[in-house]
Amino acid sequence: MVYEFDPISQSFSGGGVTGTMTVDPSARFKFETTTYTVPVDIVTSFQLLWLLNLTAGAGVDFVFGHTDLTLTTGGSVNTQINSGSANINPGSITITGETDDVSPDRVRPKIMAGLGLQLGPVKIDMPVIYYPSAGAAIGLTAAFVW
Repeated sequence: MVYEFDPISQSFSGGGVTGTMTVDPSARFKFETTTYTVPVDIVTSFQLLWLLNLTAGAGVDFVFGHTDLTLTTGGSVNTQINSGSANINPGSITITGETDDVSPDRVRPKIMAGLGLQLGPVKIDMPVIYYPSAGAAIGLTAAFVW
């Protein structure tokens, strides 16, 4: 992923010289993520009049894997002299950083609830899973039951 920032300008003065320095930065992100999840859940449901299905439960996800992140930022630095004289060459800025083999949270507890609708052999469920450490996830499941 590459992100181009707006140029940044700064005026300067000193020693009889005035001018403007402009930096034109960009950032390049590289992500590599591998995750394996083993869910363990206890769920129950209640069906009302073969039409409405209410689901509730709790569980835990056991997560294995790693994440690598590389960040490179850089840009050109150009200087414009407005008055006075100075010998200033164009320059550049480069910053790099990375993380290597960062593991995810190994255990992620969760609570679940859901609402479903059954119309003959067609069943539609909308589960909501809440992870206290990360927030909520909403899904949609459609099935044909025979």
